[in-house]
Amino acid sequence: MSTNAVTEKPSLAESEVYDILQNGRRRHTIEQLRRHGPSVEIAALAEAVAAAETGEAPPPRNVRQSVYNSLHQSHLPRLDRCGVVEYDRERKIVTLTERAAAVERYMGLDQAPEVPWDLLYLLCGLVGFGVVTGAALGLPGIAAVPAVAWSGLFFALLVGVRLLQEADRRTGVVSARL
Repeated sequence: MSTNAVTEKPSLAESEVYDILQNGRRRHTIEQLRRHGPSVEIAALAEAVAAAETGEAPPPRNVRQSVYNSLHQSHLPRLDRCGVVEYDRERKIVTLTERAAAVERYMGLDQAPEVPWDLLYLLCGLVGFGVVTGAALGLPGIAAVPAVAWSGLFFALLVGVRLLQEADRRTGVVSARL
């Protein structure tokens, strides 16, 4: 068994995600860390969460203090236990972890655009058809390469796009980079 397998936390169960999202301060905490982080001092985080709650900037001192206390005593330790954040109590620093992505998906914060695979296939097909037709008709520049070679190139391109689509379906890496 590798060291990683021992130290990695299992993915969050859907019930854990819903439990985390039940509280507005935990939701605001994740949103603010995503917006201003990934690492933020708890005082700045409390101010941002209080501002989100009240709609005032700066938020009232009593609200800011209430948010700070509840984050410090309750919400950040809970998010830390779930592995969504790392909370360093001594340095008073909160860091968003990779596991937060599981929660962010339910919050709509994973803003990676969906790759329009059907349009990508259509574009490859239309450009390929145009280039191969141009080569067959003897268009200058394009006809320098035989139509069969162009066909092979666009076929390979379509295979490559299909492989990317499969990788994206399994990991989400392609969409996350767009």
